[in-house]
Amino acid sequence: MPDEAMNNDVRQGPIGVMNGDNGCKEYREPKSELLKRWSITISFHDIGCTVVIGCKTIAFTDVADAMSAIQHYISDPYKVTKNWMKLFENNNKE
Repeated sequence: MPDEAMNNDVRQGPIGVMNGDNGCKEYREPKSELLKRWSITISFHDIGCTVVIGCKTIAFTDVADAMSAIQHYISDPYKVTKNWMKLFENNNKE
């Protein structure tokens, strides 16, 4: 089959659509939209800092750890938000 015919058979989904673990399509907002959703505020203290993303506040005793966490959030906001939400949900159950 010529390359052109193969390329015509490939269907492209809209931006933000990715394969889920079960093979189904899962909608994910584009990274740029996820990053615009919540503002980030950093407050420095005598020991460490607090980072506020949306309505959640996370305290860090080491500023370098906070900057690393923010960098991870910026590079993959979907995955990091999902991980932090699991942690917050587990803390609320205790």
